[in-house]
Amino acid sequence: MFEGIFQVNELGNLVPRYGLTQTGAIFVCIAVALACGAIAAAAYRIKNKNYTTNLLVSFAVLPVVVMTVVMCVNRWGGIGVGVAIGGAFALIRFRSWPGNARDISCIFMAMTAGVAAGIGQIFLALLITGIVGAIFVALKFIPFDQKREQLDRRIQITVAEDLDFAPEFEPIFTQFTTQKETIGVKTSKMGSLFVITYRIRLKKPDTEKALIDAIRVKNGNLPIVCKLPVRDNSGL
Repeated sequence: MFEGIFQVNELGNLVPRYGLTQTGAIFVCIAVALACGAIAAAAYRIKNKNYTTNLLVSFAVLPVVVMTVVMCVNRWGGIGVGVAIGGAFALIRFRSWPGNARDISCIFMAMTAGVAAGIGQIFLALLITGIVGAIFVALKFIPFDQKREQLDRRIQITVAEDLDFAPEFEPIFTQFTTQKETIGVKTSKMGSLFVITYRIRLKKPDTEKALIDAIRVKNGNLPIVCKLPVRDNSGL
C-alpha cells in the first residue's frame, strides 16, 4: 500500500530508491525514527502525569534501536523481518518500573515505528505514530472515571488483638463508603496488634476525616494510614 525508500533487488537485498545513497537512506530512517520517538515521548508525557525522565528518553531512542535491529537483519542476516520483530520485541520488558497497560501501549507504538522505519516505510511510521499519539493526547481530555477514581483510597488500620474488627468497622464503612474490600491482614508487635488493609471508595470526597475519626473511636486511637491506592488491573 505504501512505497518505502527501499526496494528489493534481484539478489534479494534492500537498496534505496528515489536517488538516495545507502548512507543517505539510513540517515533518513534514523531521523524519522527519532521524530517518531519524540512524538511518542511527548504523547506519553501529556497523557501520564507520573512520568520519569528515563522513561521518556527510552521512548525517544527505542524506535532507533529497533530500526537498527531490523536493518541489520534485513541487510546482513537474511533471516527476514519476522525474526527481527520477534527478537526485538522479546528484548523489551520492565525491570524496576511497574509497567501498566498505558506504558506498554506506548512502548509498542515506539517499537512499531522503529520497525516501519527499519524497512523503509517512512510515511507509514509517521502516520501510525501520529495517529496513535493523537489518540493518547485526545484521551487525556476524556474524563472516563476520573471523578470516581478521586474517591478511591487504601486504608491501613491498626487494632488490638482482642478487637473483632470485621463487625466493628462494617457500620462505619457502610456509612462512609460505597465499596470496601479487605486486601490484607498482618500481625505486628509480636502478635499484640493487627494491621488490616482495605481498598475503599468514599461516598463523598470531603468525608475522609470523618471516616478516620469514626475508626479511631473503635481502634483506640491506634495508627491509621489513608492514602491513594496503587493502580492495578483490579479496578480499585
